[in-house]
Amino acid sequence: MFLPYIHIMIDSLLQNRTYLHDRHRLSHQQIDRWLGENRSGEFLQEKMRQLEMVHLFLLITDKLKENNIPFVPMKGPLLSLRLYGDPAVRVLHDLDLLIDKKHLEDVIKLMQSEGFEFANNFIWPKEKYRQKLIIRNIHHIGFFNRQNHLLVEIHWVLTSKLAIPVKKVEKIISENLTTTTFAGRNFTVLNKEFELLFLLLHGARHGWSRLKWLADISEYARQEINENLFLQLAGQLKAKRIIVQTNYLLMKYFNTKLPVTREKHIPKQMLRFAEQNIVKTITSERLSSKEIIENFRYQWFLFPGIHYKLIHFSCMFVRPLDVMTNNLPSKTAYYFYRPYSFIKRRVLHG
Repeated sequence: MFLPYIHIMIDSLLQNRTYLHDRHRLSHQQIDRWLGENRSGEFLQEKMRQLEMVHLFLLITDKLKENNIPFVPMKGPLLSLRLYGDPAVRVLHDLDLLIDKKHLEDVIKLMQSEGFEFANNFIWPKEKYRQKLIIRNIHHIGFFNRQNHLLVEIHWVLTSKLAIPVKKVEKIISENLTTTTFAGRNFTVLNKEFELLFLLLHGARHGWSRLKWLADISEYARQEINENLFLQLAGQLKAKRIIVQTNYLLMKYFNTKLPVTREKHIPKQMLRFAEQNIVKTITSERLSSKEIIENFRYQWFLFPGIHYKLIHFSCMFVRPLDVMTNNLPSKTAYYFYRPYSFIKRRVLHG
């Protein structure tokens, strides 16, 4: 009797507008599509905030252009425009921009000059070897503006821990760019096939903990894409398992699937973890030791290949916060410091 009750409770929550908005970060326009209602007009304050985010996006990207810093917008207003014909449908809590890491120092100076500060207690060290460790072990820096409550995330890699080397990913990105026009401005963006694949990678990397990513992908499933190119890109990034995982979740929650399918066996852990992640209650951004182990196991199965396994395993040995807060004499010292740090935090201090 217990399991059927749980399923009934979950189904009920997925019909609850407040739950869908607060837990899964769907906008009220998206919730209208989900529930077959027409109530988004009751929530004009949210729409006004999203329009303000679009305005801020234009201001930030104008500044980057003025300073000759190339960038590629990820998700954000341009994805909303592509999918929904409206740049302010998707809920925007931050703006994501992809740059070449050679411009990172220039971007830091620019953002600070525009009133932004590092988010989440981030510290950019002066020592080059510490900077290199941070660049290698995280994939973005957040900047927060207290005046307009805007968070901007500057990325230098597409997403963390992929199955092929970063240089190869950069080359694939460079071959799959296109241009679009918005608000009288030209933007360089990912082409449709690569952007769709990025959305899959992004959702899978986060364990599909929010339905908003699947909602966007379900909209893409209605669009015409080059299926051969999409499968070619998925093959290059070794992401075919994630196609199977995504289609499974799309069918379960949206009764649809991608215009391309892969008949491929994938580890059951990939499906089980995602299903549990979608329905679980998020109580804290800080993971428990048990959750860290479960997440590590899930991430282990996302991609095949020895390169990915080595990258995934090596990330255990450097903690970016240790690099930021401890001025050790060399790169190697941080690899030895991580085990001590983990025991100190997780064992001695609970």
